[in-house]
Amino acid sequence: MKDDLKPSGTPYSRRQFLQGMAASGAVLMLGGCGSADAKRLEIITLGSTFPGSVRRDFRAASTLPTHFFPVDNRSQLFQVLTPPEPSSGGLFGWLGSLQQAVFPPPQVLSLSLLGSGWLDAAISQDLLIPLTDREFTAPVKDKLPQLWQQAALRQDKLWGLPWNWGVTAIAYDRTQVSDPIEDWGDLWRSELAQKVALPDSPREVVGLTLKSLGLSYNSSLADLDTQLGASTLVERLASLHAQTLTYSSEDYLPALLLGDAAAAVGWSSDLYQLARVDRRFEVVIPTSGTALWWDVWVLPRQLNVESDTSELQELAQTWFEFLLSDDIPRRAAVSSRQPIPVDVPLDQLPDGLQTRLAFQPGVLERGELLQPLDEQESLRYLDLWQQMRAE
Repeated sequence: MKDDLKPSGTPYSRRQFLQGMAASGAVLMLGGCGSADAKRLEIITLGSTFPGSVRRDFRAASTLPTHFFPVDNRSQLFQVLTPPEPSSGGLFGWLGSLQQAVFPPPQVLSLSLLGSGWLDAAISQDLLIPLTDREFTAPVKDKLPQLWQQAALRQDKLWGLPWNWGVTAIAYDRTQVSDPIEDWGDLWRSELAQKVALPDSPREVVGLTLKSLGLSYNSSLADLDTQLGASTLVERLASLHAQTLTYSSEDYLPALLLGDAAAAVGWSSDLYQLARVDRRFEVVIPTSGTALWWDVWVLPRQLNVESDTSELQELAQTWFEFLLSDDIPRRAAVSSRQPIPVDVPLDQLPDGLQTRLAFQPGVLERGELLQPLDEQESLRYLDLWQQMRAE
């Protein structure tokens, strides 16, 4: 998903978000709810991830008081992985000082959702604690397909539990397109000249171009000269650029709604919302396959600096096993309107989700997890991107 995953809207700063939580905690504690021995679990997630009933069920099962902190978008999920800078004053600073003076702060253990597009950056910045066999237990592994067992594997370590997922898809305006769009190659039709909205993402745009040439999203650019010829990919990208109205990973839907764009490449979660409100638009998953985006449950290092490792691992294990138990995956899929790594039978979903392509058999098998790029490959992508955009 937005690789990117930088949804629209002005994100809170890291300081604002976590200080807001601290201020809320201060107010509660000053009301007499805190103690020196208090501990609590904080679970940071997206607003639509769970229905309230799932949160209530877990609170009832948890050995610690559990607080859920929903945020609006995935960029905020990344921001809260690091603690806020100390406040120099103002209301937040005053409340924090008063809290410290009256009640010692409780020990907080934290779990967080994270967009897969931020995972490698978080690992490289040492913001995550890797999982162990204690958290990724046999009951968890047994319920996950092999693809999702390996999705968060980096440097021979497992960094999280994959959760809801989706695909890069195409939405098009039926009133502007003569024949249905079915695959990536259709974006090069002459009727779509300067009518296509593309993500502002080298990985996605180069990747879909590779797919249009019969290759994989993860094909090595270093080997393409022998596979395609020295200039084939460059020329293909240049011709796609001529089709492009705008590059945006955030505000691409208005171009479709206003009729400026006839087709847009974007994230299935966004595009299905568009199709629900305007029947002009058809959402398709390219027949040759596409990229998978996904969210992942992680252990934030900086938010757990003072946490007991054994206790944190136990809580993570409890949370993971709860997520994959009983009816929780179905309820989460219905709430988020996105597929879950655990298979949920179609006949257990509402009619509106049963017909969504992302929930259909075979979509996952044709999808590709985007593999991390090394430094040299990243530079090749950047060079191609700059050449393409300079045309």
